[in-house]
Amino acid sequence: MKNAHPIPKDKAGGPGTGTTILAPVLTPRQHRLLSALLVGPCTREDVDRITGASNGPDEVLQLRRQHRMTIPCTRNGSKDIDDHPVQMGIYRLTTADRLTAYQALVSAVQP
Repeated sequence: MKNAHPIPKDKAGGPGTGTTILAPVLTPRQHRLLSALLVGPCTREDVDRITGASNGPDEVLQLRRQHRMTIPCTRNGSKDIDDHPVQMGIYRLTTADRLTAYQALVSAVQP
C-alpha cells in the first residue's frame, strides 16, 4: 500500500519492546460468520443473513483486514429467479483461515 505508514520499531510492540500487541476483538457479526464458515462455505446471501447485515461482503472484508485472513470468494454460474444467468459468490475458509478462525473464536470466549 502506497499510503501505509511504517510503524517505527520502537512503537511496533512484541517481545522485548515493553508493549503488547492485542488481537482484534470479534464483533458479534464476525463471530457468527466465522462460526458458520467453519461449518462450510457460505453464499453471499448466506453471509448477509448470518451476519444480519445488508452488506455481508463488508463483514468479510473486515475479517480479512483485522485478522489477516484470506477468505476467498469463488464465483459459480447459476440462474436468478427470472432464469437469467448470474455469478453467485461463495465464501470459504482456507486451511490457514480455519486456524485463525478457531483462535479468534476461542480468544473471544476466554476472559
